[in-house]
Amino acid sequence: MDSASTIGDQVLLRPAGGIDSWIGEAAYLGRGFGTAMMTLAIDRCFADPTVTAILIDPLESNVRARRFYERLGFAFVERRRFGDDDCAVYRLDRARWALSEER
Repeated sequence: MDSASTIGDQVLLRPAGGIDSWIGEAAYLGRGFGTAMMTLAIDRCFADPTVTAILIDPLESNVRARRFYERLGFAFVERRRFGDDDCAVYRLDRARWALSEER
């Protein structure tokens, strides 16, 4: 693994964490499960002091997921194609998460 890589014009220093999630059935959406799950996952990633950022890449067409991640503090980085999927890459820096935890 390289010590750094790039997404758009941003250099990502290692280690950066990545999170993949799938909530599932529509009946479970909008009930707070995703927020609770992601908060725990983010906290766990940042419990490792060497993790400086977390990346996620929801489908570009999944507007609901993208708004969800933005509410958690993730910032849009760029659009990227992974295989057959058009994705929107988002990044959450440790410092930004720490600020949101102080609220």
